Amino acid sequence: MDYKILEQTILLFWDTQENFSKDITQQKLIPQVFKEAILIDSLDKMKTTMERDFAEEQKFLFFVHLDHARENKGLSSFNASKILAEFPNLAVYYVSSTSKKAIYENGENNAITVYSYDNIHTGIGNFVRQTKGEISNSKKLGINIENKAETVTKKHFDYAILTALYEDEFEELEKIFNFPKDEVIKVTTKTFRVGYLKSNNKIQVIATFLNETGPIEAGIVSAMILELFSPKYLLMSGVCGGAEKYSFGDIIVAKKVFAFQKGKLSDHPTLLDLLEDENKEDQPFLLYDKDKNAIDPTLLFDTEGKHITVKIEKFELEQDAMINLNSSVEEDLNMHLKDIRSKINSEIKKDFRFSTNPPEITIAIEPMASGTMVINKKGYFEEVIKAIHRKAAAVEMESYGLARACQLANYGSTIPIIFKSVMDHTWKKEDAPGGTNVKKFAAYTSALFMKYLLEDKII
Repeated sequence: MDYKILEQTILLFWDTQENFSKDITQQKLIPQVFKEAILIDSLDKMKTTMERDFAEEQKFLFFVHLDHARENKGLSSFNASKILAEFPNLAVYYVSSTSKKAIYENGENNAITVYSYDNIHTGIGNFVRQTKGEISNSKKLGINIENKAETVTKKHFDYAILTALYEDEFEELEKIFNFPKDEVIKVTTKTFRVGYLKSNNKIQVIATFLNETGPIEAGIVSAMILELFSPKYLLMSGVCGGAEKYSFGDIIVAKKVFAFQKGKLSDHPTLLDLLEDENKEDQPFLLYDKDKNAIDPTLLFDTEGKHITVKIEKFELEQDAMINLNSSVEEDLNMHLKDIRSKINSEIKKDFRFSTNPPEITIAIEPMASGTMVINKKGYFEEVIKAIHRKAAAVEMESYGLARACQLANYGSTIPIIFKSVMDHTWKKEDAPGGTNVKKFAAYTSALFMKYLLEDKII
């Protein structure tokens, strides 16, 4: 334990006054070893603290108490405080007396690293301590907005938007946002556009699209967005392949994002392998007939009577290949889905460009698979993707890269929200089967979801 660093550090601690004052909290936190320990319980308290006359070189360390005893209300209250919107450069660390495994038993909030109270003191040198200037300065180096003849440094955006393609996906967003031509932010190899929601121009976004599809491009551009603009939310709309139960235009909000090609692929021995090598340690993969009687793999033949052998492959999904939707956001979405669906269906009927008999779309919050390839094979979704996650509802190529970037960049404080609309069932892929452009229709319904997500202030 480096007492010298502790004595030079002011601890900013997000908690309730009641919990902060408890003897057990004081015993765990040991505030007296710090130069000062300040309770932060609101944005106003953070502002007044940063306005105090501290020395320029004074170092601060900010921790959020998850408050596991109250279902992690500390985290949800901190996210709602808008402190990160006001102080986008603030480095935030999360603390609890309970282990992360116990807190998030279902793998939620993989982006969060949870420290114990002991880690605060013994690992003090491993944390990023910031000066008042580093915390309060909202300017971002190298970001200049071209606004007529002026060059203006742009501040933090609450909402950032990324689509996989310009065609259809971003084009549909241009129908719900105004993107002034003179408000373009160019950063070396990438261009970002400032947008304003047409139904409420006070809602401002920063948006762009990928030059190449896929998780690598999505991860790189997402990391740029997070580091440059420190958004509270990174939103991705667009199109996807869907399970057969979903209709074209149905919206899938990613409850979980998983990389279905990320894991371990290996041979799985059959009984035949064990007959050839008695020293194999793996349990064999047995074959059965419809009456559940074991089949001798040495006696398999095709329809022409030719002897055949069977080779089985086993795929094990990596545990870190699953990223979950923020639980607080999911709760808010569930409360509003019925209303959003009604508004979208009403808007489709009023202004529908694709058919004289518009379908009613539905919205589901379900797992979304992400891979590196376009799938156009009958049965692949049901046989491969659902075998990895039986509740999988959609598949596309960018969501995992975006969600993973949110885990690592901007101190893990940006919340990813991914929602895409079904344009095919991963086989017989056509943009316009029967004359209806389902790809454009899917991009349209996804854009409408974006509109009401922001217009109704759900986030």
